[in-house]
Amino acid sequence: MANRGEHRAGKGAAKTGALYDVHPSVAIVQKCIAELKEETGRSLEEWMALIVPLYRTHVFAQLKPTTNTRIDLGFALTRYKGKLPKRLIDTGGLAKKDRITHRIELKTVEEIDGDVKKWLRTAYELDS
Repeated sequence: MANRGEHRAGKGAAKTGALYDVHPSVAIVQKCIAELKEETGRSLEEWMALIVPLYRTHVFAQLKPTTNTRIDLGFALTRYKGKLPKRLIDTGGLAKKDRITHRIELKTVEEIDGDVKKWLRTAYELDS
């Protein structure tokens, strides 16, 4: 019969090896990502790059899926000199030297109103 100290050491030794294993939920995600190209025809990078740029001469706007329930419509407004409404969110693009400087969050089709169309036209005209 093993004494209590040996029994505990045996359990501890088994747990120590498993302590550094990947958590099962992480392993599932890793497996899904690894098989994504085979299953869908697109890699994770290709799925992540589903930003739709809108061009004239340069990109003047872009549609970007942000969450499962929202897309962002981004605008290149670097050359715009007027006051911007609160609805237009600064992306920090100007500081990063990115073309897209502002965005509007859209959750429903009804949110594409005259204001959104105005800013889309403004960005288009600024790219001439």
